[in-house]
Amino acid sequence: SDIKSSSAAMPEKKWVPLESNPDVLNDYAAGLGLDLTSHEFTDVFGLDDELLAMVPQPVLAVLLCYPITDDTEAAAKAEDAAPPTGPTVAVTGPNSVYFMHQTISNACGTIGLLHIAGNVSVPQKPGSFLAEFYKATASMEPPARGKYLEDPPEGAPNIESAHQAAAARGQTSAPAEGEEVLLHFVAF
Repeated sequence: SDIKSSSAAMPEKKWVPLESNPDVLNDYAAGLGLDLTSHEFTDVFGLDDELLAMVPQPVLAVLLCYPITDDTEAAAKAEDAAPPTGPTVAVTGPNSVYFMHQTISNACGTIGLLHIAGNVSVPQKPGSFLAEFYKATASMEPPARGKYLEDPPEGAPNIESAHQAAAARGQTSAPAEGEEVLLHFVAF
């Protein structure tokens, strides 16, 4: 779901959110074309040394699902209002970080997955959604990438049905349409 205090206007398009479930994420990522023969999504049960020792190594990325609270909204608002600090990172061109804006409400799980797949060294199947999406959006700025995902041009890869199918899987019932979801995914 979207952090309500984001400086951007709330997205009009709204999807059913993904469940934070490694089985759902693995099936979804594989269906999009990520080769999961050597890496996969798995649960992290805590940050104690004993629990972290259970996580398969090496870890290439983390997709964190956290609750949206008044404190997280205030922190996001403060971050949006603060001037940028530190070095900037290229988002287009060689050696860039793949980043896109979220323009679809409740699509944060998909955006996080796309951030991960676009920045790790896990192969993507030729001709897959991921391969075609990254090829089409490589030279775009982050806002344009988000709009491309939301409203792909005729004949372009469209992820919406795959997202909705993944959102219908899992161990919990999907929220009712229009129900406020106070959880957010972010990728590291």
